[in-house]
Amino acid sequence: DGFGVSTMMPTNGVPAAPRPASVTDDAVRAALRPLLAACDALTTPRAVDCPQQGYTIIGSATNLHWTLGDPLSSGTANWDGSKSLFTVSGSVNFQVSYIGDLGVPHNNTEQGQIEGDVYWDGAKLVPVTLLGGI
Repeated sequence: DGFGVSTMMPTNGVPAAPRPASVTDDAVRAALRPLLAACDALTTPRAVDCPQQGYTIIGSATNLHWTLGDPLSSGTANWDGSKSLFTVSGSVNFQVSYIGDLGVPHNNTEQGQIEGDVYWDGAKLVPVTLLGGI
């Protein structure tokens, strides 16, 4: 006969994992840098899962370039042992330049918050998300 599960019980009382002693805040911030670089390299107005995702461009935009500051340079890596997850928060400045409707150039600077999550798999840091809000 087959295998079956009749009841699943919550894992209440399972202790949270301690923060890995060998993982520094600098290492956690460095793990997020590839995600930040991908956001910086976007050439489209839609910046999903990036700090600039809340920025709205009305009308058309060509020759679009994002320039992000380094929001992770001073952020603290907070550890959640129940999820084996680090979270880094900080503020971000970014600049967007593009050619809008009727060939009008735009060059805007904005500021907002950023949050990045990095999972610790027991051996290495794995970047998960990079979110922000302008």
